[in-house]
Amino acid sequence: MRTNAFNKIIGMLIVGMCFVSCDTPSTLFVNDLPSYSISTECGSVTVTGTTMLSDYITFSFIGDFVVNVDSLKLIMNDNSVKRTNVRVLYKKKILDNSRKMVHINGNDTISVAIKNSLPLKYGKKDLLEIIPSTFILCNNVPLISDVIRIRKK
Repeated sequence: MRTNAFNKIIGMLIVGMCFVSCDTPSTLFVNDLPSYSISTECGSVTVTGTTMLSDYITFSFIGDFVVNVDSLKLIMNDNSVKRTNVRVLYKKKILDNSRKMVHINGNDTISVAIKNSLPLKYGKKDLLEIIPSTFILCNNVPLISDVIRIRKK
């Protein structure tokens, strides 16, 4: 009886390892670069992307910014991405309706996770776009003034 339970646990571990190894982490390219930086009088923001079970867009801040979570606008393959498919994380916690704005002062990071029901596929067909909005503000002026394009290569 004890050997049978042990074999089941080992079998589940092997299946789990196979599942995780099927989706290896890869870099998402932002405006055809591994990372994309925007500098202003408030400081700088670097945008990077990775994929592992879900697609993650990371905004790394150095400076003084305000992030308005509700203003994030994403389009995937010419279709608006529904808010239910996106999670915005700050300090490893999901920002929800109770916390819509974050003041960044110094070095900090905000991540955007796009659920795996909308994964980016390799090649030039799939395209995720961050549309200009008031998502990131520098002195009450929107930081993102051009479309930021994200692809998996």
